[in-house]
Amino acid sequence: MNYQKKFAKTLNLVLIKKIKQIIIMGYQIEIMVSLKKFTNIDLFKQGFYQIRIGVQNATPLFTIDLDNYEPVTDMLVDQDRILVASNLDENYYYSQGFIVKYEEEQMPLNQACLFRIQQNNDDEPIKIEICLLFTDIKEMDDLRSSVVNATKQDQQKYIESKVKIVSQSNLRIDSPQELNQSYFPIDFDPDHCCLIETQIYSIPQKYKDMQNLQVIHINNYKDVINKLCRVRDQFSKFIMNTLQAYDSNSKNYQPREFIYNNQQSDELQQIDKHIMSLYQDISFLWMDFVTKIFKQVHPFLQERLNQEYMFKLKQRWTNSIKHTRLVSNSLKKLGDSQRSLEDNEYRKKIQQDEVIWEGIKYDQQMIPITQSPMLMKEQLFTEGQYLNQKQDSLHYVILVHGYQGMSYDMRLWKSYLTIKYYDNVRIYSAKSNDNASNKDIDKMGRDLAEEVIRVLQEDNASEFRLSFIGHSLGGIVIRASLKYLDYLKDTFYTYISLASPHVGYASSTSQLIDTGMWMIQKWNKCLTLSQLNQTDDKDIKNTFLYKLSQNDYLHYFKNVVLMASKQDLYVPYFSARLENIQEQTQQNQLYNQKIDNILSKCKKVDRFDVNFKT
Repeated sequence: MNYQKKFAKTLNLVLIKKIKQIIIMGYQIEIMVSLKKFTNIDLFKQGFYQIRIGVQNATPLFTIDLDNYEPVTDMLVDQDRILVASNLDENYYYSQGFIVKYEEEQMPLNQACLFRIQQNNDDEPIKIEICLLFTDIKEMDDLRSSVVNATKQDQQKYIESKVKIVSQSNLRIDSPQELNQSYFPIDFDPDHCCLIETQIYSIPQKYKDMQNLQVIHINNYKDVINKLCRVRDQFSKFIMNTLQAYDSNSKNYQPREFIYNNQQSDELQQIDKHIMSLYQDISFLWMDFVTKIFKQVHPFLQERLNQEYMFKLKQRWTNSIKHTRLVSNSLKKLGDSQRSLEDNEYRKKIQQDEVIWEGIKYDQQMIPITQSPMLMKEQLFTEGQYLNQKQDSLHYVILVHGYQGMSYDMRLWKSYLTIKYYDNVRIYSAKSNDNASNKDIDKMGRDLAEEVIRVLQEDNASEFRLSFIGHSLGGIVIRASLKYLDYLKDTFYTYISLASPHVGYASSTSQLIDTGMWMIQKWNKCLTLSQLNQTDDKDIKNTFLYKLSQNDYLHYFKNVVLMASKQDLYVPYFSARLENIQEQTQQNQLYNQKIDNILSKCKKVDRFDVNFKT
């Protein structure tokens, strides 16, 4: 741009005249935190809940009521559940306070709060604190009677005396002198599992002379100007792109150009004037965005920023996965690889390539990638094509627990999947085999199939995708259920097994586990364990697992994912991976035949080896 060249010329003139020192400048940061909706995923207790937000050393200025685009559903909470309206004090923003009773309830919030902070140090991060406040439902009658006729301030003071902080999530802005915008699905600890759909924006605002603080070199003015120009141009482009994507007939924003006056004798005065001009541009854009544009387009922006957030999250964790891709005419020929992640070479490599999460991030930073569990992904392909399923259809994900377990065992999986994939995905934890300890696996499969059908019928589901995640025995129960869901096979999408003994315990190398299994069967005569040990019939080809391998439905899934770990002391590594055993014995030949029966029809299988050693 011409104004940049002219400004560079101005700086050169200043330097030639050896004007070397000016007074350092501070600046204000304005931060907008927007709350769209609160969703109860798995809160333990019924009661009064409220969100408190604070920005370290910042003052809350005002709130902005956002247009409500939330579709009406059975999960939306009635307005009579709201006890108090949102409020501000000198340090915090308080959302509306509401009563939560049941799982999956949703409370529209649709409000944003603007904070302002005086910042004197470019390198000092800004911390944002989001707290979950709670008091038990037993206090509701007293709470209602005390706030019904009180002012907002008195209401909040009384509530503060009754509630307590039960969980907290902290965010951090590492580069406050830059333009920052991000979506965050705010969640808390596993005992207070809920989701707050949040957008956060920050922008440097008015630059202010900080008299008598520090004297610095003239080049720092150049840095200030460059930062302001970058922020203004980025924000202007962000607004233009947003409006054009939202409405192609929207007007363009045209930032003003700096006009250099070579007749003006005081170059520093001209630089100061340019800084004020840039500030006015940014301020105009910011206030127009906050008070007008954002109110209208906030759902659209959330969708865009959510995609960016998920991309960064995927990019961050992809570094923990080592990929191997194999192609063959038959997957059964590929089941002979045995690799180890126990050396440190790959950890050293990913440490060098680690993705740095820039901008706004959780203050409880992700554990260093070199200390996180490592996964080796082995992707096995055959030649062939898949039928494309509609990606925007409702996606049912069925979670199935393991041996002697119950649906509660999959609670964390359900919570985290709901947080990450809450849009157009229904996570359901199966209950039909809770605490089943001595039950035919085929009967478990039939009961699971009937439960899945019942769930789909209750929802009147017509167009959907169907996926399963099974832990340990649950992975086999899912396979056993598929023949009873034959009419739904065109909807099968993803199958994930978490350490499931797909071909039994024949490949176990643990004497401890073998001894324990023998003692349990002697003591209890457990049919389930007999089937897993393939002692349910004298002829292995007549055992349940062998027959299941001959009538397997895994090949109908677009994605088949097998998780295994060498540190697993219960489930044999090769059985969880559906991997052939190289040692040729009669028993191993029958074992390998089961694997070939299962994999021979599959077009793609992803194996993940998880290494927990850090």
